[in-house]
Amino acid sequence: MTKHPATDRPLRVRPVIAWFLAQIRDPLTAISLLYGLGWLILSSLIRPIGDYGVETDFYNDVVFTRQWMTGNPTIMNGFRGPFYHLLLGLLILPFRDPFLTGKVISVVSAAAGLRLAGGIVKRFFGPLPAVCAILFIAGNKTFIEHTFRACTDMLFFALLAGVFLLILQEGRRSLRNWVFAGAAAGVAWLTRYNGILLLPCAALVAFIALRPFPRAVKHFISFFAAWIIIIAPWCLFLWMKTGDPFWNRSYQNVAIGIYTANSSMAQVGRFISQLSFSSLLEVWQVDPAHFITVAVKNVYYHLRDDATLLVGIPFAAVAALGLIFNIRRLSQSRYLAYTLCGLLIFLGMSVIFYNSRFMIPLLLWWSLFAAAFIFVIASFLSGARRWGRLVAMTLAGSLGLVAILGNLAVVKESMDPMTSSFPAVSIKELAKKLKEGGVVINATTPIAARKPHIGSFFNAPVVPIPYGNIDDLRESGAHYLLISGPELNVTPQLKDLLLSTDPADVPDGLRLVKRVILSTRGGYSRVAAIFAIENPKPWTPKPPPSVTRPGEILPGMSRVDALRVQLAAWYQIWEPQREVAPLIGHLAPEAQKHPEALLVLGNAAFKKRDAKRAEVLYIQALAADPKYLTAGIRLTAELRLAGARYLQDKDLSIDPLIPRLEPEYGPPAETPSAFWFLVGNTYLARGDYAAALAPLARCLEIDPDAAVCYRALGDALHFLGWYEKALYHYSRYLRYEPKDKEIEKTVEKLRRIIEDG
Repeated sequence: MTKHPATDRPLRVRPVIAWFLAQIRDPLTAISLLYGLGWLILSSLIRPIGDYGVETDFYNDVVFTRQWMTGNPTIMNGFRGPFYHLLLGLLILPFRDPFLTGKVISVVSAAAGLRLAGGIVKRFFGPLPAVCAILFIAGNKTFIEHTFRACTDMLFFALLAGVFLLILQEGRRSLRNWVFAGAAAGVAWLTRYNGILLLPCAALVAFIALRPFPRAVKHFISFFAAWIIIIAPWCLFLWMKTGDPFWNRSYQNVAIGIYTANSSMAQVGRFISQLSFSSLLEVWQVDPAHFITVAVKNVYYHLRDDATLLVGIPFAAVAALGLIFNIRRLSQSRYLAYTLCGLLIFLGMSVIFYNSRFMIPLLLWWSLFAAAFIFVIASFLSGARRWGRLVAMTLAGSLGLVAILGNLAVVKESMDPMTSSFPAVSIKELAKKLKEGGVVINATTPIAARKPHIGSFFNAPVVPIPYGNIDDLRESGAHYLLISGPELNVTPQLKDLLLSTDPADVPDGLRLVKRVILSTRGGYSRVAAIFAIENPKPWTPKPPPSVTRPGEILPGMSRVDALRVQLAAWYQIWEPQREVAPLIGHLAPEAQKHPEALLVLGNAAFKKRDAKRAEVLYIQALAADPKYLTAGIRLTAELRLAGARYLQDKDLSIDPLIPRLEPEYGPPAETPSAFWFLVGNTYLARGDYAAALAPLARCLEIDPDAAVCYRALGDALHFLGWYEKALYHYSRYLRYEPKDKEIEKTVEKLRRIIEDG
C-alpha cells in the first residue's frame, strides 16, 4: 500500500478508487447510473416548465419553500413535512431554476431508489433476479413518468427502499444499520406523513426476523430512538402551532376514499370544505360499518387497479407466479417479515382513493415477486448450465428492451401536444416575452390564473380567477389576468378573449399585454395571453396556513352527528342515488330531532315524491326546539313544506314545469312560493342567472318574507352585474339573517364598487 512520505501512514485513496470501480462494475449500480444520467440529460432538455398535473402541486410547494427560506416556518398543507421544502430551498441556490431543481431531485432519487431496490432483491435471490427487478421498475410507466417530474414521489421511494435495505442486512453492524434506518424513516415521515407506516414495518422485521427476543427489542428501540430524534423538532413546532405533535390532514384522503364515489366528484363538490372532518377518528366514527365495508372492498379494487394500471396484467401475472412458486420461502423469517411489510403498506394505502402515483412504493414488492419468478426459472435450469444461462440472459435482455422502449414511449407521450402531459410551453414563452419587454411583475402584482406555474417565473403570487366580471377581478387584488388552456377548462367564456385579435373584443378594464401562439408538431397550437387589469384593488397576502381547534359544528349536536348530517346533505346534491336515511339513523336520539336532520330526511322523502312523509318531517323541523331553529332553517322548512303540499295537490314534479317558465309559454297557474324558489334555485345552480330572475321574483311576490329568495335573487343579480339591485336584495336578506358573515362581506364589496362608480 502506498504511504504518505511525511507521516509514513498508508494512503486511503487507492481503496476508495477500487471500491468506486467495483461499484461501477456492479450491474445494479451501472443500470441505475445509466438510468439516472439518461433522464438527467433528457429532463434538462425537455419539459422546461412541466405540465398541469402533479407539477401544479410542485409550484405550490415552491411558495412554501420560499416562506421557509425567507421568512418563518409554516405548517404547510398537512400532507407533507418540511424536508422536501428545505432540500428544494438549499438546492435552488446553485441551480437557480426551482423547476429544474425539482427535476434533479426526482431523477437522482429515482436512480438511488433503483439501486437500493436491487439491493433488497439481491439479498433474497441473488444478482441476476436483482438485475431483472430493477429493469422491471425502470420500465414501469408510472415510475418513469414521475422520474422526470418535480415531485416528492421518487425521494420518498428512495428513502423507503433505503430503510428496508438497512434493516434486512445481517452481520455485526446490524445495530448501526438499524439506527441509520430509523433516521432515514424519520426523514421519510418528514417528507410524507404516510411514512408513519415504516414504524410498524420496522417492528414486524425486528420481532419476526431477529433472535433472541432481547436483541429484537434492542434493535427496534434503536430504530425508534433515531426516528424520534429526527422528527422531534418538527413535532415540537406542530405541537406549538396546533396542539398536536403529529398533526396532519391525511385523513382527508381517507374520507374521500371511504365516503365518495370518486375523487373527481369530491373535488367538484368541494367535499373537504363542505364537511368539517378534523381527524381520522372522526372519519371512522361517522359510519364504522360503512368504513369497514369500503375498506374491505378497496383491497380488491386496489389490487385490481395495481395489476392493470400500475404494473400491467402480464407483469402482474409473472409476479403472482413468483409469489406462488416461492411460497416455501416464507419460512425464512426475513422474507416473511418483508412480505408482511408490503402487505401492511398496501392495506394502509387501500383506504384512500386510488391513484397509481400513490402506489409507486409497492413496486418494491411487485419487482421482488417478479424477480422470484426469474429465480425459479434459473434454479429449474441450473442443471443445464448452457440453457440456463441462455434463458436467464434472454429474460434479462427482454426486460431491458421493455425498459428502454417504455422510457422512449413516455418521452414521446410527454412531448405529444394532444396529451395532458405536454409541457406548458406557451406559458414559458409568455414569461420570456414579458421579461424581454420589461413588464413589471413581482411579489406585489398578483396574477389571476388557474395554475401557479407562471407566478414562479416572476416570484409573483397567483390568485384564483373569481366568478363574475371585471369588478370581481379588481376585488381579488389581481393586477394581471392569465388565460391559457387550463383557464378555459374552468371558465370557457374566456375563449373568445384568448383567441380574438380584434382590440374591440377586449372589455373595458382590461388591456392586452402580450399574446403568444406556438405551433406544435401535428399542426396544433398552444396559446397564452396576459392582460393588465386597470385600477386593481390593493392586494393583501393570505396569512400562512393555521389550524384552529375543532369546535361545535351544529348547535346542540355532537361533532360526529353533525358530520353525519353534513355528509347526508352533501349526498343529496352530489350523489343523489345514495340513501341518506341509514346515515341519519346513526344519530343519537336527540340529534335525530334536530331541525337540520329533519330537513335532510324531508328532502329525501320529497325527492321520492312521498309528499305526505315530507310534509310530516318539515312540520317536525318547524316544531323543533326554538333555540336551534334559526330564521334560515325556519324559512327553508316553510318553503319546502309549501312545496310538499303543492306536490300533493297537483301531483307534479318540479323539472317538467321548468320549460313552462320560458317567455313564450308564460307562468303556470297559481303556485306557492316554495315552487318558485325551487325552480329559481335550479336555474341558479345551472348557471342560467337570467332565467332565475322571474321565478325568484314570483316567489317574493307571493311571500315577501321568504329570506332565501332574497339571497338567491341577490346572487343572480350579482352574477349578472346588476350591483345596485343585488345590494338591495342582499340587504333585505340580512334583516332575516343578520349573522351571515359571507353576505355581509359581499354587501360591503358591492357598496365599494358602487361608490367607485
